[in-house]
Amino acid sequence: TFSTGTDLIVNSVSISSDNTVAAVSGRNLYFLENGEFNKIELGDHQINHVKVFSKDMLIATGYDIVIIKDGNETTETLPKNLIDRGLPTGETEVDMKNIFAIDQNNIWVLGSSPNGKTSYIFSYDGTRWINDARSAMYDEFSFTDVWACDQSRAYISLDSLGYLFHYKNMTTQGFIESVDNPLGAPIYSISADPTGNMYIFGEHGIIMKYENPCSK
Repeated sequence: TFSTGTDLIVNSVSISSDNTVAAVSGRNLYFLENGEFNKIELGDHQINHVKVFSKDMLIATGYDIVIIKDGNETTETLPKNLIDRGLPTGETEVDMKNIFAIDQNNIWVLGSSPNGKTSYIFSYDGTRWINDARSAMYDEFSFTDVWACDQSRAYISLDSLGYLFHYKNMTTQGFIESVDNPLGAPIYSISADPTGNMYIFGEHGIIMKYENPCSK
């Protein structure tokens, strides 16, 4: 076991193929080096999730912040500044949460507005960030998880509506290509093998299998 030396909850842990370990807790990022976690302070933003690709490359997301470490350079960017067209009218901040990545050039991030009424999917194709935003008129509208085969085939799950969105990168903006409602109940998580099956996990312990999701 290892300790980060803090009493705060560890929100996310990621391990790369070269066995680099990164964790986020509160407003800090931790790297496991020589059996101990070394802390990197990231400023005033709450950090929710981290994905590490190597000892020199990672992405971390949090409340209205995206942090990218590339070598010795670390950049912090507001979500609204990631994309050319900014956020929808009236929206100014995004709580950036789940990250799914195939590699450092194929990244998807989920987020939501502070009031929980608008959900976001940001995707990066190695050149630029794009996004798609979905809003609810009255109730909360929440994306819960994302998993992707490639830039033209990603799956996004929703909680209250129980939908499974088929999402694709159109190079200038994101696009919901089709929608399934497989469970008729909230979906909380997605896991898959790119060459095999995809599983979605829903309310009351329901699990549904999609065969060969990357061949459809």
